[in-house]
Amino acid sequence: MPTPTELLPDPNKDFAEHSDLQLLAMALFGEARGVPKPTRQGIGHVMINRALHPGWWGRSLKEVILKPWQFSCFNQNDPNYRKLRSPLQYKTAEVWDNCCRDAIEVMARVNQPNLSDPVRGANHYYDTSIPSPNWADESKFVLALPARSGHEVRFYKL
Repeated sequence: MPTPTELLPDPNKDFAEHSDLQLLAMALFGEARGVPKPTRQGIGHVMINRALHPGWWGRSLKEVILKPWQFSCFNQNDPNYRKLRSPLQYKTAEVWDNCCRDAIEVMARVNQPNLSDPVRGANHYYDTSIPSPNWADESKFVLALPARSGHEVRFYKL
């Protein structure tokens, strides 16, 4: 298994030139570094669920993660975008290490799809600190996990 140091992104490369595991660690850092581990891993499982069920969002984990407007930290106008290339300039090594360890655990489902899926097939999520997106159909709601400051992350299987 690679170490968190080995998973650090190369700030001189395009995102697409990074490995799937690096991209997943970067996505967890950008999307979920401040939430509890089960929630962070749940967000990672959404990405894995999309890769395991190819659709308009992509046919591989890399395509899923880099699909425009799907994971906001990869949008150039998002405040987390610049942090993805140099995570240790913005947060401690412990925060990056946690994202890497969670990415490694979640990534196991790519090669072993029968492993436990804590978000029960969810392929969408949002943090309740933002307004509910128009796709958040309550009949497709799967579960909610704690986020930060009294908010939660709501997971949906659309």
